Amino acid sequence: MDTPPPNLEQEIWRRLASAAGDPLDPMRLCTVATVLEEGGADARLLLLRGADADERVLWFHCDRRSRKVRQLKLEPNAAVVCYDPEAKIQFRMAGEVSIHEDDAIADQHWAQLEFAARDRYAQAPEPDVELSEIDPRLARQVRDVERSGEVHGRENFAALMCVVSSIDWLRLGEGADAHAVMRRDEGWRARLLTS
Repeated sequence: MDTPPPNLEQEIWRRLASAAGDPLDPMRLCTVATVLEEGGADARLLLLRGADADERVLWFHCDRRSRKVRQLKLEPNAAVVCYDPEAKIQFRMAGEVSIHEDDAIADQHWAQLEFAARDRYAQAPEPDVELSEIDPRLARQVRDVERSGEVHGRENFAALMCVVSSIDWLRLGEGADAHAVMRRDEGWRARLLTS
């Protein structure tokens, strides 16, 4: 079995921070899984918007009207998976998510968004509504806002802060995989596992 690099935790957080700032990094697009209201799992892709090694926090943005926000309000635990197919490295993380909607943290994240990203939150129909139920006047209002150059949508925006409690690291090798797990309650000590 291959061995993980030295200072594995620091390397993971360095890579996550780099991915959050690089639109071309494959690890920027993460799978985030939450718990359905009726039980079971629900997963979707979200862009990694930030990674803080000191606080061990991941940041994501979403529409506060979305199903994932309702799920996280009922059950704040989530799983996050990032994968780099070229390096053949996978990070699986678990943590507790807090939702920032009407506070200074959400304002700070909103201010960092580019115009096109802000504009997506101005869409009048909320997510997950059947198209036949949408009033066509709502779509016209959105187009009018786009033409005017105004940016709305702050009222629909939320920043998700995931405080990571465990990291599972896997590097696929030619016949020799490397696998380690680190947990907050174990002082982030890397334990090697069979893969």
